[in-house]
Amino acid sequence: MEDVEGEPPFRQQRPFLSEAEFRRRLEAAYETFRSFGLMTDDTKLGHTLLVGDKVVFVDLEGVHELDKEAWEDFYRIGIDELVYQYQGFLKSSADE
Repeated sequence: MEDVEGEPPFRQQRPFLSEAEFRRRLEAAYETFRSFGLMTDDTKLGHTLLVGDKVVFVDLEGVHELDKEAWEDFYRIGIDELVYQYQGFLKSSADE
């Protein structure tokens, strides 16, 4: 993991990613987990890195086998929580 070159969302330089673009990148990352039969319940903004045009998850302790019945809830709740944290970052940055 130390070789992943990127920045946590809260350390990015202006102009910041829009909330919609951040959500799109999260959705793509979650879909990648699903394609491998995995899911994550780690919803800490500090465990995501912006790498190129992607979001990369680090600290993968929250990754486990996909529970197909729980997938939609994990997907929706996980992404919504990360976007909520990102909104907090955007708001605090606008106040500066």
